Amino acid sequence: MNTLRAIFLFTILLTTQFASAAFLTGFNQGWIFNRYGSQWVEGFDINEFRRGMRLTKQANGGIIRYWLFEGYVPSSLILNDNTYVGLNPKFVENLKLVMKVAKEEGVQLNITMFDGNMGTFSAPNENTKNIAWNLLNDKYQVRDDFIKNVYIPLVDLITQSPYRSVVTQFDLANEINALVRRASEVRFENGWPQANQMICQLYQIKKDRGATFDFTASLGWGDAVSNVLLGTLASQCVDFFDVHIYDSDGEIDSCEAVVAYAHRLGKKIYLGEFGQSNFWKTYSDSTQSNATRNFLYNSHRCGFDGALAWRLTENEPEAFLAYEKNGVLRPAYGDFQRISAELK
Repeated sequence: MNTLRAIFLFTILLTTQFASAAFLTGFNQGWIFNRYGSQWVEGFDINEFRRGMRLTKQANGGIIRYWLFEGYVPSSLILNDNTYVGLNPKFVENLKLVMKVAKEEGVQLNITMFDGNMGTFSAPNENTKNIAWNLLNDKYQVRDDFIKNVYIPLVDLITQSPYRSVVTQFDLANEINALVRRASEVRFENGWPQANQMICQLYQIKKDRGATFDFTASLGWGDAVSNVLLGTLASQCVDFFDVHIYDSDGEIDSCEAVVAYAHRLGKKIYLGEFGQSNFWKTYSDSTQSNATRNFLYNSHRCGFDGALAWRLTENEPEAFLAYEKNGVLRPAYGDFQRISAELK
């Protein structure tokens, strides 16, 4: 009887914890302008970072997401022909500045290390595997070098910063299942067991370093929800779930079920990217507004802990997904602003 009573009380406590938490909304930015792979050093513009934060705050959002090591050879890292040497000192300086500005503007940061599209770079045979393949597959000491020279310094930089409280979410790789599913490109050759091994390794390090942010590996590619529900992603090695869904009607498959699963494990779950599904078509303000309204309402109704739209400001070739066109905010931004205030 005491055991049953304890389980009952724990369930009430867990339900109350998530029910009372505020619904967090925000935007994905990824990279400023079209500076994919170059936004942190030669293309750095603190005024554009600040502008994105202000637009997020103005829309009643609380978080904005940026990528750190997007692309195969991002300027934020120092590489040699075979391995990772370290963080670019200019990147370190600029990341500290972005954290400071986030504190000033009153927004949280989601920072994402890698892009699942790093897998588009070929690795044709064992003798010419590139650094990215070696990192994912833990070959030739590249994983060890990355951890020692890049990951631990980055975790420490954030954790020891006076502005550490602004970095609340840390994503190992945008849509990590892309690096499992790709067939002939850079990927985890042994699939999910290898991916989860890396996720758990980096998760343990962040815990050991006393990191203050929550850690995850986000999921997309149309099977994000199923990868959570089926336990494909090592749930014991993430602090929260982050699923990415694109649908012009704003529908979320198995919405209640995936939220219940996450909360039963004591973890939050976010709709980390959302947008309309007709990717390669022309601008449609009505389609964007419809998707925005429905995703926000549906994710809140199902019990998600928050939702982040893709993407705040323009970039090619997917500029039609942005909430801004030629410097003018589109109608869906107003929908986002209104609904975010309503759902707080």
